[in-house]
Amino acid sequence: MSSALKSQFDSLKRNGGAFALSGSSQIISSLTNFGIVLYLVRILEKDDFGLYSLGFASYLIISALLAAIFAVQYVVNNPDRAEHERRSYAMHHVVAMIIISILIVLLAAMLKVALSIDSELIYIVQDLALPVAMATLGFATRDMVVRIAFVERREWLVLGSAMSVATSTAIAFFIIHILSINQSASMGLGIVAFSQLIGAVFTLYMLRLPWCQLSFGELRKAFVESWQGGRWYAMTSIVYSVRTQAHNFVILPILGLAALAEVNATRILLTPAVMAIPPLYQVVMPRLAEMRGRNPVVVQRHIWITVAGLVGFALIYSAALLSVLDIALPLALGPSYAALEPVVLAWCAVTVFMAARNGLTMGLEIRKEFKDMLIVNSSAALVAIILAAGFSFFWGGMGAVWAFAMAELILCLLLYRVLMRALTKEKLADEGKTESHGAVASVGKSQNQDSLQRGDMVPPMVPKR
Repeated sequence: MSSALKSQFDSLKRNGGAFALSGSSQIISSLTNFGIVLYLVRILEKDDFGLYSLGFASYLIISALLAAIFAVQYVVNNPDRAEHERRSYAMHHVVAMIIISILIVLLAAMLKVALSIDSELIYIVQDLALPVAMATLGFATRDMVVRIAFVERREWLVLGSAMSVATSTAIAFFIIHILSINQSASMGLGIVAFSQLIGAVFTLYMLRLPWCQLSFGELRKAFVESWQGGRWYAMTSIVYSVRTQAHNFVILPILGLAALAEVNATRILLTPAVMAIPPLYQVVMPRLAEMRGRNPVVVQRHIWITVAGLVGFALIYSAALLSVLDIALPLALGPSYAALEPVVLAWCAVTVFMAARNGLTMGLEIRKEFKDMLIVNSSAALVAIILAAGFSFFWGGMGAVWAFAMAELILCLLLYRVLMRALTKEKLADEGKTESHGAVASVGKSQNQDSLQRGDMVPPMVPKR
């Protein structure tokens, strides 16, 4: 067995428990989201489910922006902190995340009260503003504390957090069903917010962060440090959201809420393929971030293995789904969504390219190449908007999804180019260091020889017996 292959087996053996716990927590989280969407898609009218999809996309965009500024920066900067500072460092990032999230909730509440224009768009904003803000508070805070648990190698706590979210979601829907309360898009988002907050509180309690060390100076430092590295990634996150959610905001004005509901309902069937990405990312990312300074070659080998594994899994799942699609589609979504096979095929393409893109992105995040990521994401986002508008006009919702797939493919190619350029730069830097050390050693040896020849340096005398 080659040393490289043996290294991979040893790594898998060491991290097997972490992968198992992380995978289990992601399965529970994905099944929870899967259950929520399946339940809502069957009981809500298409327009109302389309509205829920819009709210869901909105809070994911805002949460991703907050994660880019605070959570991701915490993960990549944590290895640079002294061991005794890390828990306090984590705690101040949690507080910063909560403060910004609460400000968003207050802004949404004021927006709901202040808007009084007679317009369909304003009605949608009024209906969704507060539920979306509350869901953002719960989701962003839980995402932050879950990342801390991963960094501290406490994957069992992540599993407990996922179970608390699933349990609270089931209880909330059961109570609503028993009381015969009418379901709506805002009600569905409210349940998401409630369950995410429960999960966040549970995880915060179990982390036992050093709250007594809270100080304004360290909190300000957390804001400043996160913004210094996070501003590029925050803009990348905005661009990323524009690209990945372009179909939601393009379909609505062109095709309406019903078409939006169809596109997002069919995406549910790809959930099992997508759910492999977060646990792998959350387990691998902190470990590779710590290794980046010691062994960049091994880090990059892990990145390529991750990309290959994610793409392979996405391809296998997509092939299996397409082989039973005529049965799975009406069974999962109901008869009103039965004739949407072409849309599912488009989502399969999106999933494969998304898997590759996530692996490549991880390689660039570890190297803190946030500025280059912003540039390439901006290019792909522009392509996504243009193609989504054009394809939707000619081919409806299916066209918007194919536009998404094309943008993901273009982004993969651009990210690969940036990553290879970064690898070349690292290699040249290492070669320069090696040559520099060799030159210094050579000069030193030459000087010693010259000195001996001149008699400046006398070899040590052998003591007489």
